[in-house]
Amino acid sequence: MVWEPGHWHWNGYRYIWIGGRYVERKPHYGQYVPGHWVWGPGRWVWVPAHWR
Repeated sequence: MVWEPGHWHWNGYRYIWIGGRYVERKPHYGQYVPGHWVWGPGRWVWVPAHWR
């Protein structure tokens, strides 16, 4: 299991808190990449947690 920490999410109207949770690691999954903010074209963009 991998802990995915909580984060703020824009739902189109306001920011809401998405609580942290445990994510099960499957045998065929690669490396876990936590959710993070990146600078996009003129704004910050949230990249959700994912497996690569």
